[in-house]
Amino acid sequence: MIARKKKLAPSTHVLSKMKHHKSNMHDMATSSNASTKESAEDRIAEATNLDSITTEAPVVEPKISPPVPATPLQKKETKTPKRAKALSILTWFVKDQWFLLAMSAVVLLSSQVQVPASQQRLKRTIITYLAVSVIFFINGCTLDTRLMIANYKRWKLHIFVQLQCYLVCSAATFAIVSLCATNRNFMDPWLLIGFLFVGSAPTTMSSNVVMTRQAHGNAALTVVQSVIGQFLCPFLTPIILQMYLSTGSWYSKVLQRGTGYSGIYRRVFMQLGLSLFLPMLLGQIVQRLFPKTTKKIFFDWKLLKLSSIALLTMVWQTFDQAFSSRAFEAVKPSNIIFIVFITIALYLIWLTICFTAASLWLPKKDVIAAGYGRAADERHVY
Repeated sequence: MIARKKKLAPSTHVLSKMKHHKSNMHDMATSSNASTKESAEDRIAEATNLDSITTEAPVVEPKISPPVPATPLQKKETKTPKRAKALSILTWFVKDQWFLLAMSAVVLLSSQVQVPASQQRLKRTIITYLAVSVIFFINGCTLDTRLMIANYKRWKLHIFVQLQCYLVCSAATFAIVSLCATNRNFMDPWLLIGFLFVGSAPTTMSSNVVMTRQAHGNAALTVVQSVIGQFLCPFLTPIILQMYLSTGSWYSKVLQRGTGYSGIYRRVFMQLGLSLFLPMLLGQIVQRLFPKTTKKIFFDWKLLKLSSIALLTMVWQTFDQAFSSRAFEAVKPSNIIFIVFITIALYLIWLTICFTAASLWLPKKDVIAAGYGRAADERHVY
């Protein structure tokens, strides 16, 4: 029994050691599993951490490439806008300044081809009456009657324009003529008398109205000024001329004393009545009877430009007669050059004076009308 106990003792000790070893193994496995679990959780947390994710676009350094030369097609496309711009400017200039371009063409035409001398008188009579009648008939059809009456009542403005026309301008012209007359060999006496006449005459009727329309001024005011000036002309111009020519200057000796002034007055007033007052009255009547039709014809259909064409016809008639009579050949070249430059100088002087004085108390459209009321006379009559 004792021997059997001694034999069983070692087996119990071995069992305890095995239990202890198993517990150690279990602890090691548990710690290993825990560490493995913790490391897996750390990796998951790191992978799902939004703060560590970069959402910005990656920075790409630009690559500098060498310049590529333009192809012929690209050069052509670059030049095309410049050509289109130049063409548009040229088109605008022709549309805006067509009247002056046409006037230059008319003068050039009259210098090359003239109407025969036997038909000059008939041509002058027809064009003088017909062209002026067309211009004032169109003005009567296109200008409101109430507007015309309102402009007739502006007596201060009419006095301002007519004083410049008959007194200031004639006095300045007489001063220039007196200065030129100091040398008898400088200018022909008939040219000096012609200067005095145009300096004492009123503004030209048709050209003033057409030019005011071209400049977008008050055409009604210009018509009124022209009518008043032309009505006063037969009375005031002879008196002013007689006053300047009675000084006893040498160039006035070429004039001959004559009679028959009643015939001249009769012809002047007949022309004013038939070519100015009657067409204007008929135009006003037509406008009152058919307002919509006249507006459609002259504004919508652009027949208002007929007045400009009529004025071009008058310019052609004047230069055709001058070239046909060889008037330019009878005048010394130095006199022609002097006339051209003194005309330009007088035009600029009167234009500056009129625009400066009128700008102080008149609106823009009336300033244009007042300027053409006097300065246009210097340009067209000289």
